[in-house]
Amino acid sequence: MRWELLFDDLEHTAEALQLLERDSDIAERTRAELQTVAWTDRCVGAQVALRVKTLGVLRGTVDTVTPTWLLLHADRGSDWVVATDAVLGVVGAPREAGPQPHAALAARMTWVNAWSILSRDRARVHVVRRDGGDVDGVAARVGKDFVELWCTDPADPEHAGRTEIVPYVAVVAVRCPR
Repeated sequence: MRWELLFDDLEHTAEALQLLERDSDIAERTRAELQTVAWTDRCVGAQVALRVKTLGVLRGTVDTVTPTWLLLHADRGSDWVVATDAVLGVVGAPREAGPQPHAALAARMTWVNAWSILSRDRARVHVVRRDGGDVDGVAARVGKDFVELWCTDPADPEHAGRTEIVPYVAVVAVRCPR
């Protein structure tokens, strides 16, 4: 009888050790998997608040994420194209990364692609620069590392009707019509 109790006790101990080892393995794999997830991946499809350099907080739903920018649907009438390296914090991202539609395509997109769409549509945009300045205009021409804007700000008649070249590295965010 004693032997049966001893064997039962050893069997339960072995099962408990196996469960602990399994739980430890799962936790380690979870940590390793999380280390492969970018913060932007967790934002796709989520309603978030982005703290953006020189701009403050933008709220909306993240639609598309590329290596250099993300598209945020802010309200019914406008979107923001935000430089990912200008994002200082995110509130509201889910714990898990969601699937991004057309992820392979988005991974190859650059500022040239974003500006080409805005230029094609002759969209009036509001560009916020890294120095905190801004400019309103229409994307006239798109270069390798810059956009040329036709300035349209009626509050700044000195610059209205002129063109301004804005290097992509100077852009924090662009508000554009949806």
